[in-house]
Amino acid sequence: MLFFGIFIMINFENTCGSVIFNIYNDNKNISLMQQYQPLDAVPPKVKRSYEFHPFYKFWKQSMPLDAKSARVLVDEHNRYRRKMISSNMRMLRWNSYLAFQAQKHANRCTFQHSKDRTDTGENIWAAPFSDISDSVKLWFSEIFNRRCGCTNYFKACCGHYTQVVWAESELLGCGLSYCNRIHNAPGHKFILVCHYWPSGNWVHFVNGSLVGYPAFRRSKNGPCSECPREYDCLAGLCHRQNDTKQMRQYADNSQFIAN
Repeated sequence: MLFFGIFIMINFENTCGSVIFNIYNDNKNISLMQQYQPLDAVPPKVKRSYEFHPFYKFWKQSMPLDAKSARVLVDEHNRYRRKMISSNMRMLRWNSYLAFQAQKHANRCTFQHSKDRTDTGENIWAAPFSDISDSVKLWFSEIFNRRCGCTNYFKACCGHYTQVVWAESELLGCGLSYCNRIHNAPGHKFILVCHYWPSGNWVHFVNGSLVGYPAFRRSKNGPCSECPREYDCLAGLCHRQNDTKQMRQYADNSQFIAN
């Protein structure tokens, strides 16, 4: 069956409160590093559930991503990140806590940013079809918007792109839901929410004007030439060699998988 229609996405919201800030965050004091886990730990099977959301009252099917779908999203993100030929681009890895939080917001069936995030970035995609790999392609394609003139610096008109290729983001978790209706996205049925840690799209004031930070550093000496000490180079991306003690402590996040 062929689906015809348009898809939409959302990334930008302004929640500033300081001279140097990130447009996605209300609180930057809580670290998600402790919930880190590699993609291999994603359970191979997840249960799908139906629930009634009290706020928007849209019946939907919660569709937590299985290991195969998680791998598709991780690989697609890293494929586009590799295209940047950056000196400091981290390799994204899956995190089940981020996926749990993203799934909660996807289950709300509303096309607007979540308000209960701490130090994570967020991209949202909605469409009449469920090809989740298309979401990453669409977010990245903002770089080709000539009116925006996006480079490697954050701009509101290409915030999806800069979050996808934000060099210091290294954890990813996403959630998918099927909705009878999506608030603020009429005609669409599927909604995908992705959370990133640490968040990207930082801005600061320069001479009284807001200026975006660069998403990554362009390489003068080849990929990975400026990876942190605890990273090695794997397929053109900075790859963390060893998990920290905090990471290993939270290796099992199965309690965060939706039932």
